[in-house]
Amino acid sequence: MVSVILPVHNRAETILRAVDSVLAQSHAQLELLVVDDASTDGTRAALATVADPRLRVLTLAQNGGPAVARNQGIKQARGEWLAFQDSDDEWLPHKLQAQLAVAGDASLVLCPYALPGPAGPRRIEARMARAGGDIRHDLLDGWPIITPTWLLRRDLPEGLPQFDESLRCLEDWDLILRLGRQRRIVAGPAEVCLHKHASADSVCGDPARMRHALAEILRRHGALWADSPTRRARRLGHLVVLDLACGDRRAARRHALRALRAAPWHPAPWALLAATWGRARWLRACQQRWPLFTGMALPAPAP
Repeated sequence: MVSVILPVHNRAETILRAVDSVLAQSHAQLELLVVDDASTDGTRAALATVADPRLRVLTLAQNGGPAVARNQGIKQARGEWLAFQDSDDEWLPHKLQAQLAVAGDASLVLCPYALPGPAGPRRIEARMARAGGDIRHDLLDGWPIITPTWLLRRDLPEGLPQFDESLRCLEDWDLILRLGRQRRIVAGPAEVCLHKHASADSVCGDPARMRHALAEILRRHGALWADSPTRRARRLGHLVVLDLACGDRRAARRHALRALRAAPWHPAPWALLAATWGRARWLRACQQRWPLFTGMALPAPAP
């Protein structure tokens, strides 16, 4: 059995779409644990309309964030495998079946996802996975790996997987970087999820929270980028943009210089450094031409 954990906070308009996409899976041996993270809108009323016995709703008295909600779900899970859905995403009907088919003895299975766009859905996947290579390099980018595409073995040698509750966003990236150091991760070939852009009130839409979490990721796992200077510069560039959004030009300049030392041959760190001196046009140019360095947009997969 697969235990699907879905944290939700004030998503009355989208929660049923996400729930229905889980309950409609071709692999029907599952339980769905929706963890209501102290919603104050009509989320609970919407969930009460679902009659499927595979659904369990856990209600938290205080809002703790996605990591707290997911950890509560993990503690209550009864399945051999854990999967995670978000309250504004949709799984494709074959999601679990496709991942179980390639799981083998792996601890974590990842798959591509589709991102809606004006020209139709765009496939996002780990680049190395398409070449049959080691996907741990793709974990350093973060954007190809989103939580709704995971299938995670529940019983790991180190115990139950736990998200870091001190992080209000990027807690999933922190966990997968920890797992990637010692556990076997495989990638499936099929798209399994339709992923929506973060809404304005999402935890990832808060620059201060994102800034704190990204700085923590680099502090804890910075050694993983030692052999990937361009990837390191990109993450530092994203941090520069967040520093500027929070009005901290001194920190932005410090991170821009670190990005420049990591990749002095690339023009983006130079543009970001200029932006820290109040030159907004350099920041706009960097966001438009090198979105990977600013975290403002997802790139098209490389051919």
